[in-house]
Amino acid sequence: MKHLIVNADDFGLAGGVNRGILEAFQRGGLGSATLMATGEAFDDAAALAALNPGLGVGVHLALVGVRPVSPPDRIPSLVDASGRLWPTLETFLGRWVTRRIRREDVTREIEAQIEKILAAGIQPTHLDTHKHTMVLPGVMALLADSCRRLGVPAVRFPFAADRLGWSTAVPGRRGELLRQWCLGRAVLVWWGPWRAALGDGLRHPERFYGVARTGLWTRPYLESLLETLPDGVSELMTHPGRLDESLKNSRTRLKESRQAELELLCDVVPPLAARHGIRIDSYRILAADKGDHHESN
Repeated sequence: MKHLIVNADDFGLAGGVNRGILEAFQRGGLGSATLMATGEAFDDAAALAALNPGLGVGVHLALVGVRPVSPPDRIPSLVDASGRLWPTLETFLGRWVTRRIRREDVTREIEAQIEKILAAGIQPTHLDTHKHTMVLPGVMALLADSCRRLGVPAVRFPFAADRLGWSTAVPGRRGELLRQWCLGRAVLVWWGPWRAALGDGLRHPERFYGVARTGLWTRPYLESLLETLPDGVSELMTHPGRLDESLKNSRTRLKESRQAELELLCDVVPPLAARHGIRIDSYRILAADKGDHHESN
């Protein structure tokens, strides 16, 4: 059986993102979303989740680029002079590997974000990370410990399986596709440490798609992906949204592309999935079908 967890990142980022995710879910294009405890539209997203219990909701943990949930003076090594989390993954990595970020600050912010989502009445189906910080050596061990402590049963498998696929690229944007694909391949050097840090008990899908295509979706890409999807449980990362004023004014580089992804999720994914015998799922499938998932050993 082919199961595809179609997950929308950034639930709670902006009202337009929330509306886009809900529309894609209601039209059968996705089954899962990850909620940003740090998002400006968090309360709106939590209310929408309560009204749509069929939508699987996880944690979209942010350790860079946003205002933290914790008071800045409680996590001093994680924030800049303005009280925001360090602005980029590169800045975080540089400070992390030189031990200028304290592990206890990271754990405190991880658990503050998870606990905010729990307090909103949402039991998370899984956890993934904004800007893919979960691939960094040492960070995954902290995440895994917090997930086990707070009852989050699964995590994203963050190592991309996408082929480069020149023929399905957005015209004129092959350079951007190549850069994102290379970054997705480069993090494979951390596969071994990540796997060891995951520890016991946390589930994850078998494959992960979408990193190279972030902001670069095309219909031919989706057709190729779904036509060749292997059996088992895979995840496709998505970023849909309605391009309204809230999205235009939000702190994200992905704006027009969210509208394009929304239209493809609504109009293209459901019939393609039906044609190829693919079930669109959420992370709940990992708990429901013990034969179609991986666990750490």
